[in-house]
Amino acid sequence: MFRRLVGLPLLAIIVACSVIAFQPAAAQVAQAAHDEYPHCISHLWAVGSQLGWAEGIARHDAQSEDARMLEYMHTAGVQVKLANEMCAQRPAPWPAWQNWLEIQNRLAELADNFRDGRQNRTQLAIALAFMHQSLATQLAIRIVGGRLEHDTTCVDIYVRLAVALGFAQTTTEILHHLAPDAAVRLRQSVSLIYQMREMPQPCRDFKGLIPAIGEALNNPSDPSIVGRVDDIWHAGEAASAPRTE
Repeated sequence: MFRRLVGLPLLAIIVACSVIAFQPAAAQVAQAAHDEYPHCISHLWAVGSQLGWAEGIARHDAQSEDARMLEYMHTAGVQVKLANEMCAQRPAPWPAWQNWLEIQNRLAELADNFRDGRQNRTQLAIALAFMHQSLATQLAIRIVGGRLEHDTTCVDIYVRLAVALGFAQTTTEILHHLAPDAAVRLRQSVSLIYQMREMPQPCRDFKGLIPAIGEALNNPSDPSIVGRVDDIWHAGEAASAPRTE
């Protein structure tokens, strides 16, 4: 199974090769094309969030939440397909996740293996982490001078940020305090937000989340921590919402 999961990035390369004729000059071209699709970012955010929530439940033995975890995995597959439809169609790496059906099938397989006991919680959590990392990486593949290159862009950071905040949100909800792994994800979120500010083309503005994240990190056992982290994720969702003006 894990060998099959490893195939996701390789498939991304095959997909990118199929659109080599478009020959984008730089990452700015991809970002400019992407900005014409106002509903794209919200679907990218949803994919990351759903997988972050599912991984958080898997890692924390929250058996009472298993049904919700499996539903998150299913919904992530739905959102992958919507991103493929609602984001730009070119240049590479667009359209996003041309292998959306394979991704849906992989998520369904992971869910079936978990239900049947062929995969334990730790294995599922590792597989989910690999999957969301792979999906983000696929959004950073571009073609320059006929060569495939990996170059971080706003859009793959959106997915990574949503995963990190989704994981922190559901983990804090389950444990009722800010666990060390949730704190790690919040710190990662701050780094990703600062990284977006260094992109050559402007990304969505998430910097308003930084003070709230700092407050959460400084008060990990505060009675209000569940609500604090929940508010942080919702603020991120608002920042990724469709813009049609």
